[in-house]
Amino acid sequence: MLIDLPVTPKLTAKAKEEGFETVDEYVRHLVEEEVGELTPAVDDSPQAKARRLLAAFSDLPGSNPDFDDSRESIYEGR
Repeated sequence: MLIDLPVTPKLTAKAKEEGFETVDEYVRHLVEEEVGELTPAVDDSPQAKARRLLAAFSDLPGSNPDFDDSRESIYEGR
């Protein structure tokens, strides 16, 4: 164990939920991530990819309702 801390069932469950075998691995990962020595673990399942894609699109600003992208406006004056 890295440090002497009580291992609670909640902490053990969180470590398993995040994909770690032990609380020690989970705590090490958190510390290394915090100090920038490790990039976050990436879940490459299709569901995780879809969640990341939806999250990325939800962060984009909304479209302009006054913007006219019709063919007539694009080729206006030709």
